Amino acid sequence: MRFLRLVGRGFHDTFDQFLPLVLFSLAWWAALALIITAPPATATLFAMADPRRQTTVPDFADALKTFRQVFLRAWGVAMLAIPLMAILIWNLLYFGGTDQRLAVLAPLWTLMILVVVILAGYAQAVTGALLVGVRDAFRAAIFLIVSRPLTSLCLLLFLLVLTAVMIVLVVPFILIWPGLVASIVNRFVLSGLDIEVIDPNQPTPERAVEQRGNESTRDAIFLRARRAGRHR
Repeated sequence: MRFLRLVGRGFHDTFDQFLPLVLFSLAWWAALALIITAPPATATLFAMADPRRQTTVPDFADALKTFRQVFLRAWGVAMLAIPLMAILIWNLLYFGGTDQRLAVLAPLWTLMILVVVILAGYAQAVTGALLVGVRDAFRAAIFLIVSRPLTSLCLLLFLLVLTAVMIVLVVPFILIWPGLVASIVNRFVLSGLDIEVIDPNQPTPERAVEQRGNESTRDAIFLRARRAGRHR
């Protein structure tokens, strides 16, 4: 139930800021095409999709500022993840399905590829949302994987299925998919790190106390009215 609740909140966050995230998603595709801007653009997208920003709609000035802040950090994450990913994929393609002894490691390499994908995604999300360095980003990502391995695996599989569905639909894949994935992953990262996300639609503690007081007063008035009606 917790998994579905976090996924649902990710969808809710996306549609709460639908237009800004569509624009940031399109900007992310453009940055992806330039390659050199892809890692910092990814971290920036996570930052813009942070549910803690719901009280203020992010604009391109915020995005550019964040982009400059995370540029080197995001590339640091990428430079650690990409070579490891490339080695694992090369081993899997070269030895997989052959008669060589190392072919028995193909399932392990496949699992390691999934772990690296999750690790890199978590690290970029932490880099963008929390604006921390490369070491702290990987430490947080490793903590999330180790403390919630099944949740992390289910999240990756869900995102793969979601990606496959949106690729078929084409237009949602271009307009919504980047922001939606960022919103969902952010929810899991913030929840896993026990970082509170305040719902702007929920009343503040002071307002909640005031509402309870108003309800008590209203109930008391209705009770007196009913008693008065009985005595008549």
